Amino acid sequence: MTDPTEHVNASLHEARTAITKLVDLYFDNVPVDELEREQIVETVHEGLSDELDRLYRIDAAVEAVRALHGNDGGVCVTCADEDGQAASYPCPTVRALPTA
Repeated sequence: MTDPTEHVNASLHEARTAITKLVDLYFDNVPVDELEREQIVETVHEGLSDELDRLYRIDAAVEAVRALHGNDGGVCVTCADEDGQAASYPCPTVRALPTA
């Protein structure tokens, strides 16, 4: 069985890497005497927009999984154990999800 958080963790790592590259690229290509606060803010804001959107989508996906694997009297409404009975809550999927 694959780790359900593997994709989320990989996506978060990709986002962090993209943010770091964006900031490094900007500061490596703009001479120090040309750095202006407003320009930096605008450039970084525009560059982070896509990465923030991706992080919001990841968060929404995690919350959708939490909703799908709800607690109904101590059992998961989605999962079954090896005997085909409702799995106890929190189920392995919910335990594998990242916490805040």
